[in-house]
Amino acid sequence: MRLKTAAMLAGVAVAAATAGWFGALEIIPRHATDRMWSQFQKAGMKLNRLSPARIRTAKTAKVVADNADTLTRSAIIDLSDGPMLFTAEIPGDDRYWSVSLFAHNTDTFFVANDQTVGPGPYRLLIRERGQAGPAEAEADDVAVSPSRRAFLIIRAVMRDRNDPAEAQALQAQVMASQLEPVR
Repeated sequence: MRLKTAAMLAGVAVAAATAGWFGALEIIPRHATDRMWSQFQKAGMKLNRLSPARIRTAKTAKVVADNADTLTRSAIIDLSDGPMLFTAEIPGDDRYWSVSLFAHNTDTFFVANDQTVGPGPYRLLIRERGQAGPAEAEADDVAVSPSRRAFLIIRAVMRDRNDPAEAQALQAQVMASQLEPVR
């Protein structure tokens, strides 16, 4: 009888430890995302608005691993009021460009780049699971978010960051990207 009780208690302890471990795997990424988004919002980022595309330097980079040759724009997307439409003009000169979407728990749920969508105008409908997507027929792609909030990042690589005309032309192209609610 004691052996059965000891085995049962050991099983309960293992189950509790396992549940705690899996619970932590669910909670920690969301907590880290919330902290990052809070910092972005304190720095002036607004929900459903793309950030500026600044040319970074070692002094201005918020992330140590930033590539100074890459222009980025980002947005915290809140789908509470419905789907969002992202539009961009994809470079046609073999320059790397991408858009990525990350769920609240940090999982990547959508990626497109210049190789997969080609040059020219691009329309991406972003919606939550179960939301109606009225503009789906007009979009080039549809990204279905597993969470109400998501993070979007655009990356475009400069050929020569030391050429002011090159840097400004790419910056203008990246800044022309739009994020707007679908009505």
